[in-house]
Amino acid sequence: MNTKNLHRLIADEKIKLTDSELFGSPAYRSYLQNIADNLSGKYGRGAYVSLTYDLARTDAAYTDNFKIYINTANKLTNAFTARKHKNLVNIGIIGHECGHILFTDFGISNRFCRYLESGRFYPKKPTAKMLSSSAHKKYLNEYADTLAEGNKAKLRILAKLAMYISNIIEDGYVERMMKLRFPGTVAIGIQLKNLKQAEMAASVNDMVEQEYDEITIVTNLLLQYVISGTIENQEGVSNEYTDFLMECIPLLDNTLNEDSAKERMMAVHLLMVRYWKYIKPLLDKIEDAKNSTSTPSENPSENPTENPSESSSETQSETAENNAAEEIVNKMESEMNKASEQPTHMNSASLAGELESGESENEEQERLEHLKTEVENMLSEGSGTVTHDNDYVTETADHELENILNSAASARVFSAVEDSLLDELKSDLKDINFGDIHKNVDVIIHRQKTLVGSERELYDKAMIELKPISMMLQKSILNVLKQRQRGATERGLLMGSRLDHSSYYRSDGKIFTKRNRPNDEISLAVGVLVDMSGSMSGERIRIAQAMTLVVYDFCRALNIPVTIYGHDTSYGNSVDLYSFAEFDSADGNDKYRLMNIKDGGSNRDGCAVRYVAEKLCKRNEQTKLFIVVSDGQPADDGYYGTAAELDLQGIRREYVNRGITFLAAAIGDDKPAIKRCYGEGAFLDITDLKAFPTTIAKIIARYALE
Repeated sequence: MNTKNLHRLIADEKIKLTDSELFGSPAYRSYLQNIADNLSGKYGRGAYVSLTYDLARTDAAYTDNFKIYINTANKLTNAFTARKHKNLVNIGIIGHECGHILFTDFGISNRFCRYLESGRFYPKKPTAKMLSSSAHKKYLNEYADTLAEGNKAKLRILAKLAMYISNIIEDGYVERMMKLRFPGTVAIGIQLKNLKQAEMAASVNDMVEQEYDEITIVTNLLLQYVISGTIENQEGVSNEYTDFLMECIPLLDNTLNEDSAKERMMAVHLLMVRYWKYIKPLLDKIEDAKNSTSTPSENPSENPTENPSESSSETQSETAENNAAEEIVNKMESEMNKASEQPTHMNSASLAGELESGESENEEQERLEHLKTEVENMLSEGSGTVTHDNDYVTETADHELENILNSAASARVFSAVEDSLLDELKSDLKDINFGDIHKNVDVIIHRQKTLVGSERELYDKAMIELKPISMMLQKSILNVLKQRQRGATERGLLMGSRLDHSSYYRSDGKIFTKRNRPNDEISLAVGVLVDMSGSMSGERIRIAQAMTLVVYDFCRALNIPVTIYGHDTSYGNSVDLYSFAEFDSADGNDKYRLMNIKDGGSNRDGCAVRYVAEKLCKRNEQTKLFIVVSDGQPADDGYYGTAAELDLQGIRREYVNRGITFLAAAIGDDKPAIKRCYGEGAFLDITDLKAFPTTIAKIIARYALE
């Protein structure tokens, strides 16, 4: 397929590419991985990005300190129409998770939760001096008494709510740090995500009308303020919940600027005290559940611990408490998720305090406010949809997304082209008469559609040594081609187009010159067939593979069409042909496919030689060079000895008559058999295996210049 048609197919595919195919593609995962590496990897805390595109899932992302899991079909991302805005939100989510990796001390956070669940304060109990009102001091005592009581159902509710508040504060803290440390596209993405999240959240009036629990209402107002600095209150509602938030704002602002994880946990305790008037009704429900199952026994035992009725009553009471707690927690979770679109959570350790900023507190705040204003300007009033381009969309982000789009579209086109190519290769088999000696033998074409292993890494490693060989030969060819392009002047001729005045002294009459016409074209096609039978194991197959790598690199660099095949046999009387490189391959992966050349099976050379020879015959180049690499004569069921040698001799004669030049490279011990099969003129005795790649490349170079 020519380049023009390929570009047209890719352009058409880009138009048809869905969000799922773009934002769920390996190329997009690699892009987000690169961002994560740049954000957290540079501090030694890099994490692997695991990506999915799942519209059915509600979560957007989380990290376990080793991986960042992101669902690029999350509601916040899909709230935007333009792909570049979707991309920015995803960048913001990755930035958020990297913020947890860098700045969250989850060891302290987990300890805080464990202490609460066991009825203890961590890192310490707040003091009355930390509270400004007598009501709050009273709430602190009740909070402490509840912890000391040790009721597991009540402690579960307290721990659950405290972790909600802790996560909100931690999200606000790490995002503030990320926006300050990475003020470019990452900061924009985080802010864009947050404004959309706040915009999608339920308003004060909506939550009241839908009769959310009071604790849900105040917690969501807390969340909205932390992520966006405002709340959804278009109706201008002023009530006890908005008053509560106003009361909490000074503490929140101080806490979001607090680098000590322990101090942030202390702030959670102080918020729990302020929350107490909303918490107490929930705890009362636990008491009600407990009391509803506590009935006095008619025949109390003298020893209560031995009274089965009392023991049963205690069990029922505990079950009722747990059930009530479960109901409260489930409702809290349901309403929290419904009222907000909070997309992220964390589960990681951190490098808190490792990064430092040279800005003053006022300068930091001024920059954050400017950032917020920039992103707010991109949202239209009411719907919040993006209506026009703005300066915040960096050229780099747009360019990178376009590259990903090209990559995803190219992958789909290449996949379709590869399917079509394999169908064409299989179809070619039907037109070939392999001869009676191969009757009832199945010929199977194999071609690896996509890379599945470490082929790229292995190729790059191998080419460290082999690339200089190819480059040296390329340079020598290019020098000759440049000379041809200029057109060389031949001197000392008996006849020519001009007299050479500088040759008048000669007595032999060779005083003419002739100017050759410029010529820089190479008219050569190359086919390579590698014996991959079991006897080629060890150094033989390794060196044969190295030869194909050099030949492929050399030919591609000089625009010489090249195809490379391998062959062996498998059980069931079949010949396996492996297409590693094709004349018209489009996906650019053929050089990596060569890394899958390996030994195994037997060799029925006649089928393989005829198939590749037929491919060469279809080429229009003036010279068609066919290089066969083998370590001995054919060896397969019913195909060995004299009969097999005669088959190969006949195939060689047939295709030589059709214009193909054969070269048989013998790299094993059975060289006389190879010479008999392919003839004296085509025989290459490769005694130095290490020099084999260079030897073959030089031969191709010679034919290229003929």
